[in-house]
Amino acid sequence: MKNSQNWHLSLPYYCDVRFAFLVGGDCRIYEGRNFSQRENISNDPFYSWSVEVAFIGNYSRDQPSDCQINHFLQFLNDSVSAGYLDENFRVVGALQAYRYEHESPGKYLMDEITHWSMWTNATPHQL
Repeated sequence: MKNSQNWHLSLPYYCDVRFAFLVGGDCRIYEGRNFSQRENISNDPFYSWSVEVAFIGNYSRDQPSDCQINHFLQFLNDSVSAGYLDENFRVVGALQAYRYEHESPGKYLMDEITHWSMWTNATPHQL
């Protein structure tokens, strides 16, 4: 987490680690900014109403594990139950959110995400 935060702080357009949460290869959910720290991360207005989550790993090469997916989906359900997420929340992949050239979240993770009921093919700015 500290390495991710330091890298983001080295960039001129972030004031902290940009991810609210990260899903580790060990299936744990790591807290970055959390739900309460959405604002002032960037000058992009969509950060004020979105929650950005990263899966740690290379999902252009590797499949996410069932454990990672199951823990993350349970985390989303728990977040709705606790009132942190609206019950009608939507999920998009980074490729949808950022139209510049990069591979995040990777083919294998993106393939997984598109099968979730809360996935939408809209960009965040269309929501």
